[in-house]
Amino acid sequence: MKVKHLNNNVDFLADNYEKQVALYTEMLKQAEVMIEAIKEGSEEKMKGTFARRQELMKEIDRINSDSKAVIDDVCETLHFKEFKVSKLVKVVHTPGSERLFAAIGKLSEILPEIQKIDTEMERTAYEQIIKLKADMKLIRNSKNVRNAYYQAEQPTGPELLDKKK
Repeated sequence: MKVKHLNNNVDFLADNYEKQVALYTEMLKQAEVMIEAIKEGSEEKMKGTFARRQELMKEIDRINSDSKAVIDDVCETLHFKEFKVSKLVKVVHTPGSERLFAAIGKLSEILPEIQKIDTEMERTAYEQIIKLKADMKLIRNSKNVRNAYYQAEQPTGPELLDKKK
């Protein structure tokens, strides 16, 4: 009975990690869309992409939360101090453990890609801010130049008299 329960738990974890692979793959696509939106300066596209990424993160957090109790149960059953898929695969030889191992492998490829694109996104956004600041400075300076050429009119005629008298 314990073995069947363990196998069910491993299958559950494999399913959850496969769902995470799909969600993180979508997150990767959204990161690529976000870079394009930043480069284009499309505020609406950025908002939509950011909102979608937030939804994906909430779903990933929910899946992780659902998996926590199962991971604890697997660790207790196998007398593991901490959960490691590499240790699990050595002890549990099932299709579920192989699927879990494969899903973790895919995640280990996807997550660095997301981090790389997010870093590029931050750099691109920073460059856009610097460019915007330079453009704003240019606009302010052009106003100052215009104002220098348009001096206030000098009063003529009776306005030159002392008004205090």
